This record gives sequence, structure tokens and C-alpha cells, in this order.
Amino acid sequence: MSISLLRKPDHLKATIDHIGRLQASIRELETQLKASKRELVGIMQAQDIDRASGELFAATLVDKDVPRVDWKTVAAKFKPSHQLVSAHTKTAHQTYPVVTARKVP
Repeated sequence: MSISLLRKPDHLKATIDHIGRLQASIRELETQLKASKRELVGIMQAQDIDRASGELFAATLVDKDVPRVDWKTVAAKFKPSHQLVSAHTKTAHQTYPVVTARKVP
């Protein structure tokens, strides 16, 4: 931990609040992006086109099946031992902050 942060509580608070604001902005942008993508798919399907261009970007409509394996179900069918699962489980140490909104009275 940085000693300078311990001596500057205002900087610590500002950094936490900055991260929280960034997270909130990213969530909002992700929501807007999902909605815009749904809208674009609808427009392109309605016009029966799979490629279109804007002023700066181009879009291609991809329509394909994507295989997804339910590994939990597969593993359950084979009933692997705890030892086998542990032998093939890798763990990596991580240190990261979790920033959440405060409930202000």
C-alpha cells in the first residue's frame, strides 16, 4: 500500500469516488450499446441487408449458431472425484478493489 495514500485521505476518497463514477458510466454505456445493437439488428433485418456503412464505421450482420458446452452438466455425468477436479483447477492470486455506491442518509 502506498504510504502517500495513507497521508492523503482526500486523495483516497477522490480515487474511490472516481472509480465508482467510471463504473456507473461504463454500465450506462454498456446498456446503451446493447440497445443500439438490438436496434441495428432490427433495422438491418427489416431492410434485408447484412452490411451497411456509416460515416466512420461499418457494420456486418452475423447470423450463426454458437456452440456452448455446459461443462457442469458434462462433469456431473462423469462424476469426477474431488481429487480429479482439484488436480485440474488452477488458482491465480488477485488483488483488486471492489467499489460500490454508498448509501448516504
